[in-house]
Amino acid sequence: MDGTAVTADLGASATGGLTMGRDIAGTGWSKIDLAEIVVWPSALTPTQRTDERANLKAAHGI
Repeated sequence: MDGTAVTADLGASATGGLTMGRDIAGTGWSKIDLAEIVVWPSALTPTQRTDERANLKAAHGI
C-alpha cells in the first residue's frame, strides 16, 4: 500500500525469503503492482529509510 513501509532483519546467518502479494491472513494471493523493489546489503537507519522512501515516491510519482 502506498505510504506503508515493511522492514525485516533476517540476520547474518539466517536463510530467508521474500514473498510479495500474500494476503494478510496468509491464505491466498492478492493482485499487486510493484513500482520497484530495493534490497540493501545491510540495515538502514530510520533516517536513511525515510530519505529512500521520499526518493522512491518522487521517482515514481507517488
